[in-house]
Amino acid sequence: MAVTLPYSSLETFTALTVHSYTTHNLPHSQLLANDNALKAAIDSLQTSVTSLESSGRIVSTYLGLESGALIWNDGRYYRQASKNYSYTYSGSYVPLFLNVTFRCNGSGNSVLRGQARWLNSVGGVIQTWIEVAALNALGSGDGGAGLNDDFNATLPFLVGTKTIELQDFNYNYRMAFSIHTLTEHQIARWAEWGY
Repeated sequence: MAVTLPYSSLETFTALTVHSYTTHNLPHSQLLANDNALKAAIDSLQTSVTSLESSGRIVSTYLGLESGALIWNDGRYYRQASKNYSYTYSGSYVPLFLNVTFRCNGSGNSVLRGQARWLNSVGGVIQTWIEVAALNALGSGDGGAGLNDDFNATLPFLVGTKTIELQDFNYNYRMAFSIHTLTEHQIARWAEWGY
């Protein structure tokens, strides 16, 4: 940052020379003008720094969203499973990450595949389905039933993403989804995000 001061040189006088008060005060006035210009430049810079500090933070917010209700069955609680679940960002900043748990009910040697995909603000696909979590994904039997595992994943928001969709690829009733936190950069989105 360059600062241009009003006066690059100051008037001087010889000490024993008789001079008027105007001549005497001129260098003082020039120094004061330089001080004021420097103060204005520093104040402007401080305003910019304060603005960046207050608006450029990266913040994670707990959401606590669940794809299904908590139900009581056979002496314990279960999260009700669902085929699909989605999260649509409604904030005004740059979304960065969504932290998600894929809860799998692998009873009966189930082949489970939890997937995610990314959509823009009009529902267009940015990235098609990818595997995020799986039980016995390559097999035809794992030799035992009742493998119930939770897979935690941090899914990025690709540029332009408005919605992240989750799905149980094979079933309607064996996977539940929990969305824990949203991480966002608290700055304005640029045009490439599209919304």
